[in-house]
Amino acid sequence: MIAGLRGLVEEAGADSLLVNVGGVIYQVFSSSSTLSNAPPAGLPVNLHTHLQVRDDGLTLFGFASREELRVFQLLLTVSGVGPRSALALLSAIPADDLVIAIASEDTARLSSVTGIGKRLAARIALELKSKVGQVVAGALPASTGTATQLLAALTSLGYSNAEAASVLRSLPNLSGMPLEEALREALRAIASER
Repeated sequence: MIAGLRGLVEEAGADSLLVNVGGVIYQVFSSSSTLSNAPPAGLPVNLHTHLQVRDDGLTLFGFASREELRVFQLLLTVSGVGPRSALALLSAIPADDLVIAIASEDTARLSSVTGIGKRLAARIALELKSKVGQVVAGALPASTGTATQLLAALTSLGYSNAEAASVLRSLPNLSGMPLEEALREALRAIASER
């Protein structure tokens, strides 16, 4: 299993990177956020990867963050969601927002992604709404987005994914807020609703 790649960017394409690792060049398919933040050709890159093994070949998918990789792998557990659909979701909706959309069962947002119909969006929300908090809560690095950390914190405190996602949507400017402050604001918002 290839769990990650560390090498030099050879070339960036529309949907993949070519990464030179010790003279071997790997084609790594990725989300638009990872591709847009990739360094230019000749500079080092570090990717967290998922290897798909099929009868007709091996395909490598890579992400700049472990969080994005975890969400990708979680999406693959849903029947009808393949790697291309999971990449489309992560390319259209940032990982933090995607976790919130799943937790709050926002099927309209999920089905707005090309290739994701209403039925598949409903299946994703149904099958993953109880899992997103658990997966994201596991060993979050400090660099993970505030929204995702806050969702994980609220679900670990016993709030449902729907309650936590509802509160997250009501808080403006989460991205610039430290986690402790965001948690205080979220708990105040929950208390005022009760």
